[in-house]
Amino acid sequence: MIDGIQRCWLVVAAAILLLTSFALADSATQLHMTGAGNNIVDNIYVGPYYATVGSSENQSVICTDFADESDIGQTWRVGVNTFSSLGNTLWGSYLTSTAGGGLTLSQVTVLYKEAAWLTLQMLSGKNSTTQVGYISYAIWYLFDPNGTTGNHTGVYQYLGASSPIFSNLQQWVTKAQNNYQSLTPSQLGEFKIYSPLGCTVPGHCPAQEFFSVPEGGSVAMYLLLAGLSCFGAMLFRLRRVTAQPHA
Repeated sequence: MIDGIQRCWLVVAAAILLLTSFALADSATQLHMTGAGNNIVDNIYVGPYYATVGSSENQSVICTDFADESDIGQTWRVGVNTFSSLGNTLWGSYLTSTAGGGLTLSQVTVLYKEAAWLTLQMLSGKNSTTQVGYISYAIWYLFDPNGTTGNHTGVYQYLGASSPIFSNLQQWVTKAQNNYQSLTPSQLGEFKIYSPLGCTVPGHCPAQEFFSVPEGGSVAMYLLLAGLSCFGAMLFRLRRVTAQPHA
């Protein structure tokens, strides 16, 4: 039979193992593209897409990169970044370079926050498939306005001012600029950015960069708090036992 202290040690061990796995995952792994969904806007799949990342299957992922291409069944190595390591992302490394415009990391952080806000709108289930498509274009436009509007070869070629895609993506960009500050640190902490390893120039990468909002952050925090509570209880019990007078 497992007593209270043993149960606490098991919870503490689970918390340590889970948090360690998250820490290890926040470096590099493989991304395997498993699906592109069925949402097509102007002859382009706009997502959400689906991928196996490491051992985590069927993750919803959102593309941030209009300049490169990815294929279903393709596997590539990615760096797993968070909002604390945006300098290692595709756009973080490129846009802060001279060739990419020489933005500051703070400016790039704002772009990723705006993209994060748009990603949550895509995954919220509150928007039609058409609006989800416009949101996807808005994310691409945030990071690569010239590439998104200049390299498109679909029905609305070059996304001119008369294009319904262009006018709608602009509306979503404006919404993101006005609302990204509503994101909490907890929400931002749930995001992962899967950047193709070794690539710092969009358009020359083996595949695209993706956003994901993985599940499990709240579970990890629960286990950590539970573990700390148990650890505190063990210390309290030990102190009480030690403080008892000897017979």
